[in-house]
Amino acid sequence: MSTKAAQAIRQTIPEWRMASTRNNQRLEDLARVVNPVVRGWMNYYGRFYRSKCVQVLRHLNEALAAWVRRKYRRFRRRERASIYWLGRIARRDPNLFVLWQLGVKPEAGG
Repeated sequence: MSTKAAQAIRQTIPEWRMASTRNNQRLEDLARVVNPVVRGWMNYYGRFYRSKCVQVLRHLNEALAAWVRRKYRRFRRRERASIYWLGRIARRDPNLFVLWQLGVKPEAGG
């Protein structure tokens, strides 16, 4: 995966505007929007340089954490708590997001 392609993916993730405009949707709805695109990225870029692709897709977990902070008031200024919450969801339902199926889960989740 080239640096240019990684940058393009990192720019695409904020363009989905999950944290700002999709906070009326459920996590399952976000998964329906995101999964086909992420599956395509992994099939294409992950074929030869999987570790770089995984590194880039960690940005999607950060975007999901930002979505959690925006949607749920109790996580407003609690970045680590939002990541823990996502980690617990990932443990409970590891097939919700394609990147979680591939092992790119939120770092925390005790």
